[in-house]
Amino acid sequence: MSSRINLNPEEIVIAEVPIAVSTVLGSCLAVVFFCCRLRIGAICHATLPQGSCRFDGKYVNQAIAYMFHYFEGLKVRPAELTVKVFGGAEMFGVTDGVGMRNQQAALEALKQLGLNPSVLDVGGNRGRRLVFFSETGEVYRKWVKRTTR
Repeated sequence: MSSRINLNPEEIVIAEVPIAVSTVLGSCLAVVFFCCRLRIGAICHATLPQGSCRFDGKYVNQAIAYMFHYFEGLKVRPAELTVKVFGGAEMFGVTDGVGMRNQQAALEALKQLGLNPSVLDVGGNRGRRLVFFSETGEVYRKWVKRTTR
């Protein structure tokens, strides 16, 4: 059985050993990279769309760049990467809020790297609870129940 850890906002986990990574998303975005050949997976929990800091897990564009460069250092070709994107909900009814901007930043960053997500589970107005299994690249998603204030 895999070890299990929690991924907090602004963190990146790159796992070269089997591990289950749990996180909860609202407007934040999780991007998963998986290389089947090496059985290595990575996941980020980015909170904001873009930043100029180099390889900061806080920003979608920088977290994606960090993970991509890690795999590039292992001689993984872009065609060997499975990419999945989750989150980016508009939790407060805003149609062009941070959730949408996070989605746009992810798609643009991935496009610039020549990557297309095989899973794009984004948007809506509810949070998502994810569990990512690094040894298989599988991601299980469960909707978070909405609560009234």
